[in-house]
Amino acid sequence: MFAIMKNLTILGALFLSMTILFSCGDKKSDKDKKKDKFKKEIKDPCDILDYSVEIFENLERLSDEYDDIDELEDDKKDKKKVDDYFDELEDAWKYAFRKFDEDMEEVVNEDCKDSRDAEAVYQRIEDFYEYRFDNFDKFIRNERDKTEDSDIIRPRRYSPGADNIRPRRFSF
Repeated sequence: MFAIMKNLTILGALFLSMTILFSCGDKKSDKDKKKDKFKKEIKDPCDILDYSVEIFENLERLSDEYDDIDELEDDKKDKKKVDDYFDELEDAWKYAFRKFDEDMEEVVNEDCKDSRDAEAVYQRIEDFYEYRFDNFDKFIRNERDKTEDSDIIRPRRYSPGADNIRPRRFSF
C-alpha cells in the first residue's frame, strides 16, 4: 500500500512538472511578437511610412469622436488606445532605425514614394495630438542622433553630406 502511494505521488509530481514545463516553453514574449510583426511588415526603410500611416489613420478615427485631446484623455479606455498607438509607433521606428541604420536617411529626406501620403494623414491629426507628436518628434531626433553617433565607428555607405541634414518637424 505504501509503495502504491509513493508511486502515485511521484507520477503526480512528474505530471505536474511536465504540464508546467510544456505550458511555458511555447509562449513568445510580447516583445518577440512585436519584433516578428515588424519583420513581416517593415522590410525596407520606406515601409515604416506605410506602417505609420495605418497608426495615424487609427488615431484619426479615434480623434473624430472628440472635440479635443483633453476630452479624449478623460476616457481611460481611449487614452490607453492612444498610449498604445504611440508606443507602437515608437517601437516600429526604433526597430526601423536599428535594422536600417543610415538607410533611414531615405525616409528622413522624403525620398520614399509614400512620403506624401504619410504627410497628408499626419497633417490632419497633428494639431489634435500636438503634445504627443512633439514627444514623438523628440524621440525620432534622438534615434536619428544615435544613428549619426554610430557613424563615428563606421562610415556611411552613401550620402556623404547627410550629417548636416536635420529633419523637419516630423521626420518624413
